Amino acid sequence: MKKIIVSLLFSMFFLWGFSLYAEVKGCPENPIDKCPKGFLCNTPKPYKGESLRKKMAVLNFEYKKKWVVHSVDISLGSKLYAATKKGGQYVSKKVISGVESLNKKIKESTIGKKLNKTKVADLMTRLKRRIGKFQLIKPMDKVEKENIFNIEKKTVNLRYVNHNNLGVDNTNEAFGMTKFYVYSSRKWKNEKRPLLIIMPPVYGISPFDIGMAARYVKHGFKVVILELGGFKFVSPFQHTSNLPRTMVRSMGDVHRLIEYMVSAQSVDRNKIGIFGFSLGGIFASLAFTVNKDIKALSLAVGGGNFAEILTNSKQAVASLYRKYRMKEEKIATKEEYFKVMQKAFSYDPVRFAHLKDPKDVYLVFTEGDSAVPTKNQRDLERAFGASCKKGNSRWEVGEHFVAIIKDLLHRESINKFFKDRLQVK
Repeated sequence: MKKIIVSLLFSMFFLWGFSLYAEVKGCPENPIDKCPKGFLCNTPKPYKGESLRKKMAVLNFEYKKKWVVHSVDISLGSKLYAATKKGGQYVSKKVISGVESLNKKIKESTIGKKLNKTKVADLMTRLKRRIGKFQLIKPMDKVEKENIFNIEKKTVNLRYVNHNNLGVDNTNEAFGMTKFYVYSSRKWKNEKRPLLIIMPPVYGISPFDIGMAARYVKHGFKVVILELGGFKFVSPFQHTSNLPRTMVRSMGDVHRLIEYMVSAQSVDRNKIGIFGFSLGGIFASLAFTVNKDIKALSLAVGGGNFAEILTNSKQAVASLYRKYRMKEEKIATKEEYFKVMQKAFSYDPVRFAHLKDPKDVYLVFTEGDSAVPTKNQRDLERAFGASCKKGNSRWEVGEHFVAIIKDLLHRESINKFFKDRLQVK
């Protein structure tokens, strides 16, 4: 029955539809302000003074890396999303391949063989089920095809020079690549447009993201979806020592795509917003706080304090990463793992949120989330100076995925927020 309900919700609201539904009124009665039982918590303090200067110096070094356009490929309309038919619906080919590859690598790895087979198998089963729910889409009907007929998609690759980055950049590669997808209307010529950046979730770019891109093009935005790498970010094969570099590089990718869009794609630098849900929301909030060009942020079920999230989350990808890395790196206890995560994620939106004006955020959170714990969502809300009573945050009730579906049904506030803050006519 549950699967039928989810399928019906997807069919009605998941991809191209733009629905006007009444808002959920009221604020949480029992907000979580303390560390929940069984959690490991230590909310980081904001960076100020010399510590802030040093962290921004590393990011500025990343921002200044020289880049060139490596390639630009154009596709139209019905080719916006590569999918394969499964059970009468369509699933992303790229995500299917990613899950299968990850599962194979774990089974073949030395550490994978040492882990409890039942637990790993259970995590992979949970992962596949969750992926399916995020990725299933229905075939486009005639009306939907007509709605996106004038949307042009550009796949852009920017090639940039790598350097040693003040002790953070430990890559031996001479060059890096920033990849993103630009959605715009073929009807527009060289007129300047506001830009909306979409940061995808941990599973990679999904129909949620593609659907939002199509809708916001309709509302007058140019839209960019950044390729974060999907599973690669928290792949169990990524050593924890690589995580600081990954965070810095991702912020550099956001900066590079903005520079490209302003210089080559007729984007108004004064009208740039960013959105993400889940992991994408975490990355979006960090990018917003450390990039002066981004004027507005909205997110759904993202949180602050990434170290806590990866330590306490029950989500399949986070659990798999935690189990695998503790075995691989001989991390004996969860407490020790938490300390490793704190060192790995010194760049966190909670530390930089005070640099932004609360009026420039609109945040959607949920009570009862075990993937991005509600406590961490509350931390991020507090760091931004946002609240339900002020009107710049909204709270749902329910688990992670359910809250994302609910957000789709109450999308009008986020749409209005971006239009107002970025002055879209």
